[in-house]
Amino acid sequence: AMAAAVASRGSPSPAFSEPVSVHEDAWIREEAADGRIYFFNKATGASQWHIPNEFYHSKCLGKDKKMLREDFVEKMPGSARAVLGVDCVMQVHGTGVPAEVQAVRDNLMAALSPERRRSSIKPQNRVPIMPQPILKMEVVSASGLRDADFMPGRDKSDPYVVCEIVGKEEESRFQTAVVMDDLDPVWHHVELMPDYTPGDILSFTVWDEDESGQTTAATAILCRDGESSLYKSASEDDCLGKLLLTEEDVEMAMRAQGASFLLDDEFSPPGVEAYLTVRTAELMGWPSFKGQPAPDVQDDIEQACPGKQIVMLEKADQGSEVVSWEMVHVRNGYTGNFVGVYAEAASKLRKGDTIQLGDTRYTVARIHGQGSSKKPPVRQMTYLYFEEDIDGFVKNGMPWKKVTRVAGEGFNPDRVCVYYDVVTMKVLEIPCIG
Repeated sequence: AMAAAVASRGSPSPAFSEPVSVHEDAWIREEAADGRIYFFNKATGASQWHIPNEFYHSKCLGKDKKMLREDFVEKMPGSARAVLGVDCVMQVHGTGVPAEVQAVRDNLMAALSPERRRSSIKPQNRVPIMPQPILKMEVVSASGLRDADFMPGRDKSDPYVVCEIVGKEEESRFQTAVVMDDLDPVWHHVELMPDYTPGDILSFTVWDEDESGQTTAATAILCRDGESSLYKSASEDDCLGKLLLTEEDVEMAMRAQGASFLLDDEFSPPGVEAYLTVRTAELMGWPSFKGQPAPDVQDDIEQACPGKQIVMLEKADQGSEVVSWEMVHVRNGYTGNFVGVYAEAASKLRKGDTIQLGDTRYTVARIHGQGSSKKPPVRQMTYLYFEEDIDGFVKNGMPWKKVTRVAGEGFNPDRVCVYYDVVTMKVLEIPCIG
């Protein structure tokens, strides 16, 4: 068929004024009589349908051929069609893939994964997901709490608060941090409560953390029979007071921008009163977007609120510490332009990011090297290189954290803030207007 198509083409074979060496790349593109394209070699007179191997050049890995190892084989169309059943260049790697190639492949696979992208075909009549009212609860502070520690006078109660919606305990429960040795603690703990609906009752319990540290929010409010309790406790912690808030109380705290309520403490001495201060507000947000891919959430909010400014914010870093696995750094610390860090902490960093190391900020240049802790639990470590030199020495245990962008202060009705995890690209908090 090939010979017949070529023989019947409208124009004769091209004539060449100069001889062509058989070692030269002398392929040209020709058209057969039936309109199909084929390739003709001026040096050898050979013809073929598929594109000659000489026309292919690897571009995806750059010009640095050192990136390709011996076991990284390039399958050209001739062999690719016969062996792999495809009509294109195939690059097949062995078991030993260079780190640079592996990084490129990992980034591409992450970008193409279903969790990181939405289908390229979007329905034109997709119904927008509109925001819904959400109760914002801030546990501000408490005052006048009873000293429930074992030896009064030497230390004081270590209070924390557990809040839940009566009848919706499992899905709504949250707990503040513990404030050590304080009878007038301040928390400013903010929580969104999407499960709250008008008519619900909110239960607050103030606890004194036991020194054993064994108590959690779950054990603090569950009875031995597993039922949630308003005024019962199977906890080793001491109860410092309880409070129930009705819909009217929530609205009052909202109008007054904060209100203090008397705690019910059956163990308080006569005449001693303790109060819990809370602040409430109603926001508009999307509870169902929490845990979803950040790019998809951004698309959905743009469709629902086209006039809003969507601010994509990386969740504030909780920080980590400098570590070492080589004895020279264990003894002397780090100088120059690099430090050791845990690998999972470094996974959130990219070239160009800024970290706060002690009182100084450094720009990430690259992440390279690997090691592991000598003592259990075994944790993987790596080196973090900076564009700047370290001023002095950095010792093991020095805290560091990634510097992240923050939203502007105050409430902005034309703004939607979306907080996401830079590693998983999942939304971590309920996006809200403001």
